[in-house]
Amino acid sequence: MSQELKKLIALKLEVIQFHTGTENEYIRNSMAHDACFTANNSVKYKEEIISENRGTLKGLLVDDNGSEVVSTEQSRLARIIKAQEAELKELDLRFKADCAVFKQLTKKAWTPKSKASGSNSKLMMKSEVEAIANG
Repeated sequence: MSQELKKLIALKLEVIQFHTGTENEYIRNSMAHDACFTANNSVKYKEEIISENRGTLKGLLVDDNGSEVVSTEQSRLARIIKAQEAELKELDLRFKADCAVFKQLTKKAWTPKSKASGSNSKLMMKSEVEAIANG
């Protein structure tokens, strides 16, 4: 684990642990989960954008009829991809740090939660709802 990653984990953990006490355990765990979820989505989105831009660049290279001269558009897009790859590296570092913090807090590895499963999306019986309402 790099020093950079260790430092980022420590900083993220410090922020989350600002919310002290056992009554805030749910908040800490939720914050850690949300950070992982957001970081994961950022990584996926950046990967998709890079892939799309690479496809566009490959198309531009095919369309140049074997010319040795790079067009302005090809050069611009290649620079954009390089910058996006640097961003992706930072986003990936952030995701790794968020997952490490989540694991420290919950003792579990983070995984994306799926949308409501069948058991959670079923309606309850009215008698069950009434029993909950009446305590």
